[in-house]
Amino acid sequence: MTGTWRSIFAAFLVVLSGSLEAQEADEAPITTTLCAVKQAPERFNGKLIQVRARLVTAFEFSNLIDDSCGVRTSLSWGDRPIVFNEYGDEVAVEFAYIRSRTELKHPERLNWFTVGKPRIKPVTSESSATAERYLDKFYDFADDLSACPGFCPKYTVVATVTGRFDFINKRKVVAVKDVATGRIDLWQRANGFGHLGASDSQFAMQSVSDVVATPIDRAVYKKGK
Repeated sequence: MTGTWRSIFAAFLVVLSGSLEAQEADEAPITTTLCAVKQAPERFNGKLIQVRARLVTAFEFSNLIDDSCGVRTSLSWGDRPIVFNEYGDEVAVEFAYIRSRTELKHPERLNWFTVGKPRIKPVTSESSATAERYLDKFYDFADDLSACPGFCPKYTVVATVTGRFDFINKRKVVAVKDVATGRIDLWQRANGFGHLGASDSQFAMQSVSDVVATPIDRAVYKKGK
């Protein structure tokens, strides 16, 4: 290798190294709070974040809750498809906010965006196993457990969680475009994240750490409490 090519190759390695370092920096999670995220959801949409919050799972739903301000978001353990076709397969789609149906006459003018990227793969660890173990413990069915018959958690589980935050503004009319076919439909406001699409946001969890599980006294679920 000549001196010139050595210089070019060395410069290439420097550029590559800097590029990889920048990529790794971009992938570092933003340390914040769920309260701050929910105050500016579009700012954090699609971003990898790290928050400390309470995890709740029960029949047909999972939530991440910040008790300091009372906000919550749907919790997903890793990625789940957002839109399915009639065969139950995940469909790649893009979204756009519109003011009226007439804007659909010129879809090329709309500001299309994706939800659910970058993809999240959950990391299994001792902490995640600990969290799941405590979250899966409920009091037995009983008539006196009026607050949550059958699904009264035995523990309050708080943890530091890292994952991707997703948001769709359900106060706006949303157009959905099938990437493969180009077909465009309107997304009903009932659509969203979590059970029955009730939530306007979700946290796709990648990893868990610093799990603290606190026992809940069964008496708090009884009638009159």
